[in-house]
Amino acid sequence: MRFFSYWPFIFLLLIPPVVMLYFLKQKPEEKEVASLYLWDKVYKSKEVNTPWERFKKSLLLFLQLLAILLLILALTDPFLNFKGKDYQNVILVIDNTGSMEAKYNDNTRFEEAKKRAEKFIGSLRTGSRISIISSGNAPKVEVSGTTDKAEALLRLKEMQPMDLSGDINETVSLVKSMAKQYESYRAVFYTDGNVDIKDLNAEIVSLTSKGDNVSLDYISHSKEKNGLKVMVRATNRSDKDLNREICIYGDDKVLAVKKIDMKAGETKTVYFEGIAIKDDHLKAQITEKDDLMNDNTAYDVIKQGETQKVLLVTSKNLYIEKALSTVNNVELYKSSGIDGLKLSDKYNLYIFDGVVPSVLPSDGSILFVNPPDNSLFQVNSTVEGGLGEVIEDNVTKYVTGAIFNVEKQRDMVIPKWGKPILKVNDKDAAFIGEYKNRKYAAIGFDLHKTDLVLNSEFPILMHNLCSYLVDTGLMVKTDYLCGDGVEVNAQADGGDLAVDTSYGTKEIIPLRYPLKNFSATYKPGVYKVTQKFGDAEKSNIFAVNFPTDKESNINAQVSNTDSKAKTALSKMSGIVLQPYLIMGLIALIALEWIAYVRRY
Repeated sequence: MRFFSYWPFIFLLLIPPVVMLYFLKQKPEEKEVASLYLWDKVYKSKEVNTPWERFKKSLLLFLQLLAILLLILALTDPFLNFKGKDYQNVILVIDNTGSMEAKYNDNTRFEEAKKRAEKFIGSLRTGSRISIISSGNAPKVEVSGTTDKAEALLRLKEMQPMDLSGDINETVSLVKSMAKQYESYRAVFYTDGNVDIKDLNAEIVSLTSKGDNVSLDYISHSKEKNGLKVMVRATNRSDKDLNREICIYGDDKVLAVKKIDMKAGETKTVYFEGIAIKDDHLKAQITEKDDLMNDNTAYDVIKQGETQKVLLVTSKNLYIEKALSTVNNVELYKSSGIDGLKLSDKYNLYIFDGVVPSVLPSDGSILFVNPPDNSLFQVNSTVEGGLGEVIEDNVTKYVTGAIFNVEKQRDMVIPKWGKPILKVNDKDAAFIGEYKNRKYAAIGFDLHKTDLVLNSEFPILMHNLCSYLVDTGLMVKTDYLCGDGVEVNAQADGGDLAVDTSYGTKEIIPLRYPLKNFSATYKPGVYKVTQKFGDAEKSNIFAVNFPTDKESNINAQVSNTDSKAKTALSKMSGIVLQPYLIMGLIALIALEWIAYVRRY
C-alpha cells in the first residue's frame, strides 16, 4: 500500500484529547424522579469517572476513534497495489477502425474497449500520468500525460467510433516515442488486431469475437435503354452458409429485391436490370441484421454532368499540356495544326496556340494563346515585352503575386466585352470575356518566351481559366471509402466550400491555395459539396462506402498478450481506497448516531 499525502497523519494528535474527555470529572446535577429503577441505565451512563481511574469500556469512544482513523486514511489517498510494478505512466491505445463496430456480447467492440479502459484508469493511483491514443487510419493523441483522471475519463467518453481502415501497428512507433520520456511505463492496446509489442512494456487486450457477417463490397451502374443496370458484389465473411436479401433503393422507395444463397467465404455478384430512377444516387442494402451492420449498405452516385472535351491545337507546347493535366473532369484531345480540323467534331473548349482557323468553331469556349489577327478581335504587330503584372480578378485568384517577364507580345486590341487580366509594359496582355453566350480568353504572348510558365502560379492560372471557360464540376470523382481524402475542384470565383456529411454535420473547406482535400469521411453515406457564387450556388454529391476489404473480416482471432521484456515486467493492478474509506466513514458515523440514541 502507498500513501500519496502524508500531512493528514498530523490529525492523529486528536486521538489523545478525545480519550481524555472520557476521564474528565463532570459536576453532578441533582434531579427528582418518581423511581430510580427506570433510570438505572441512565445513571450508569452518566456516572462520572474520577481522573486516572481505571478506564471503563465505551462503544461510543471506540466508534469515534475509528472514525478519526478512517478520516485520516481517506485524506492520505491510499493506493493498494495487488501485484506487479506500480507504474506511474500509462499509455492506452484504443483501436478505432471499422471492425471495432462489430458486436461484442451486448455491446460493440469499441464500446467494450472504452469500458475496460475506463475501469483501468479508475484502478490507477492518484498522480499517474495518463496518455490516450486513438488508432484509426492514422494515430491521434487524444490526451497526453495528464494526471487528472477526470480529464482522461471525459476524453475517453467523448471518443466516437469511426468506420476507417487502418493498422494499429502504426501507433507502436508513437508509443515508443512517448515512452522515452518515462523511467517506467505501461502501454495497453485495446484492439481486435495483431500488434507487435516485443520491444514495449505492453499488453494486448483482445476484443475479437465470432459472428455472422455479409458485406456489400461494391456497387456500380451503367445506363441502358430500359433504365439502369446495377451491379452489386457481396461476400459472406462467416464460417457458415447464409442466405441474404439485397434491396436496391432510390427515390425514397424499394426499386428491386433479390435473394441469394452464399456459402462460407463466398463472393457473389448480383445484377439488377431495368432500374428506373429520378434520384441522384442509389443505395443497396442487406435486409437481415448481422454482427457488423455498417458494411450492409453501399452507395452509388448517378453520374453528374459530362466530362468536358478539350481540343488543344499546338506545335508541341508542353507547358499548356502539363498545366491542363491538373484540371479535373477534362478529357484532352491534341492536334498539331489547324489543317484537317473538322468543325463537325464538337468540343467544350478549344485552345489555339499560335494559330487561329479562318472560321471559328460555332459552339464551345475558346482560349487563344499568342494569337494572330482574327475575326473576333484585332491583333496588330508584335511589340517588345517587359515586366508582367497580374490584374486582380476571380480568374487570377492566388496568382496576383506572380512576377514574370515577357520577351515579346502581341499588340492586342481588347474588345468592348473583354476584361484585361494581365499587363506587360502597361499594355493589355491577356483578357477574358463573354460574347453572344460564349466565353473567350486570350493570352497575347508566346509561352516559350516568358518565365511565367516556370512560376508555381502558372498551373493555377490555367486551372482558373479552364474553370471559367467550361463547367468542370466540383468533384474529381464520386466514389470513396471511409477515411479517403476527397479532392474537390473548387471554382476560383466562388466562396468557401461547405460539405454536408452523412452523419449530420456541416464542414467548411476554406478557399485557399493549395486547396486541402476533405478528410472527414468517417461514416458511409452520401455527402454533398456546395460552393456559392454570390446569390447562386453549385453543388455535387459523392458517395462514401465502408472499407470492406480491410475491416469486414470480423472473425480473425487475436489472443490477449503480455510483452516479455528482459526486465521481467509484470502486469499492474490495484485499487484506490479513498472512495471506500469515505463510504466506510459515512456508515460509521451513522452507526455512532444509532449507538448514541440507543444509549449503548
